[in-house]
Amino acid sequence: MAFSFYGNEQAISVLSKTISSGKLSHAYLFYGDEGVGKKTLARQFAQGILCENKDKPCMICQSCRKISSMNHPDYVEIGDDMSNGKQSFTVDQVRKLIEDAYIRPNEGTHKIFLIKNIESLLASSANTLLKLLEEPPYNVVFLLTCENKQGVLKTITSRCILVGVYPVTCKDCMNALSECIIQADKQELEIAVQLSEGNIGKAMFYTDDPVGKKVVEISSLIETAFFEKNELSFMQSVAELEKDVSLSLAVFKCFLSRLRISLTNKANQSNLDIEFSKKILKATECVEKTKDVLLKNGNKRLAIANFCSKMFS
Repeated sequence: MAFSFYGNEQAISVLSKTISSGKLSHAYLFYGDEGVGKKTLARQFAQGILCENKDKPCMICQSCRKISSMNHPDYVEIGDDMSNGKQSFTVDQVRKLIEDAYIRPNEGTHKIFLIKNIESLLASSANTLLKLLEEPPYNVVFLLTCENKQGVLKTITSRCILVGVYPVTCKDCMNALSECIIQADKQELEIAVQLSEGNIGKAMFYTDDPVGKKVVEISSLIETAFFEKNELSFMQSVAELEKDVSLSLAVFKCFLSRLRISLTNKANQSNLDIEFSKKILKATECVEKTKDVLLKNGNKRLAIANFCSKMFS
């Protein structure tokens, strides 16, 4: 069966050849935006390494099925998915990982550790992990994920094979949604594909999650009020964001996508002027600055109020 993954042919080719040759590195860093499938691809790579059949990963052998159900004794996932952009591992958790790494595999040829969101490691935890990466046990493979590889210690990235995971074409994104989401309006799917910019995880969030649908709705209201220069409507649309940082960040990301789409549409229609470009640039800067404040636990109400003010100043 091999990899079941849309797009990213180059990354899949490299991983497939690695599995076939059996020449494994001790560490791989999968990087890319939230929702592009870093964890999914890393997990399938782990299945390929421990797969019992010829076409690796076959997804049907006992080993592949155990990894899918998180019941394989030689495969461990560490770290929760990031929430509000923040997460950390304690030194004790990393030390426990190190202890486990030196225990021989139970069933497979290797022990595999998938460590999610490596950029959120505290400095002390990262340095502890670095020692293990410098002198790893011969039968251990570390699969690390991050959104921004620039946020990971260079001493860690230098010891990893880098695997970039990227958004796919709109066609592939639509096919993925059609496979996974049975009951959905075609127009709703098309909007989600456009807003996700080929990010399958985001597109699924926008169509198959109540919060995601709310994000699409609020970002649409914000966009309309912004371009119609309706400050009151704009303020009413963002009022709910004061209560929920996670919702705010998701809405801002979706709104940024809408701004990029508007800019692209103008350019494609040969109707792009300097003033419109400046307007989009200014709005983008306002959104990014507000996101930074929220991520740093700034005053939510003040941040949103300042955002509204700056967008219409």
